[in-house]
Amino acid sequence: MLTRLQNLRQGTRSVNDYVEEFSLLLTRNELPDSVVQLVLRFIGTPTSTSTAMSQFDPLTVSEDQQRAVAFEL
Repeated sequence: MLTRLQNLRQGTRSVNDYVEEFSLLLTRNELPDSVVQLVLRFIGTPTSTSTAMSQFDPLTVSEDQQRAVAFEL
């Protein structure tokens, strides 16, 4: 499960679908990440969306999700 979380990418799925799987994998792994670490894990590897999202310096995964959904539209 940890490998799946570490390799998780949004790809062609919607932000909400990505968040759903991210949350599920995060729950199953029970990682002791800080909020900052979770945001960095959520943003993931550089893509056009993650690069755009990282410039906003999100403080929570929820905040990043909201901006990503708006960006996706």
